[in-house]
Amino acid sequence: LLGVILERVYKLSYKELIKKYITLPFGMKDTKPSFNISDTTGYMKGYDENGLIMPHNNFNMFGGSGALLSKADNMLSYIRQNIAEKNPAIKLSHQQTSRDNTHGIGLCWEIKHTNKFGTEIWKDGGALGFRSYCIIIPQKQTGIIWLSNKSGLGEELGMMMEKLLNTTLKEK
Repeated sequence: LLGVILERVYKLSYKELIKKYITLPFGMKDTKPSFNISDTTGYMKGYDENGLIMPHNNFNMFGGSGALLSKADNMLSYIRQNIAEKNPAIKLSHQQTSRDNTHGIGLCWEIKHTNKFGTEIWKDGGALGFRSYCIIIPQKQTGIIWLSNKSGLGEELGMMMEKLLNTTLKEK
């Protein structure tokens, strides 16, 4: 829905918005929207909880919900931009807009303030056969993107990420 709203407000396509505000300014030349993947032979296969191969998602109607293809170095650039928080839009997206008893929400990010690491800013998600988790901890100059070609890892992936952070940041 947010993708559709942005297209109407800016009078640009989702693809043009991504290029103008994300991929060009951040030097992410190998990141692009891909709404309908017709030839998936060059892509990783995704599996469900039972090990069955899942079909690739097509985002014809709802591109803003996850139709981006990217390479590892481009994702690292995205992490660096979020850690630095120099871009005003990134800084704004990291500001908490609502809060419950355990954590807050920013603009499309979840936010948790901890005594251990400082502010943890993260987003997770998934599609048929895939799961992802991205976390940024600006105070520790740390960011991690975790990609899995197995769905159904929701809580387990969060626990693995917490263990990885505890091990990695203990040494910093």
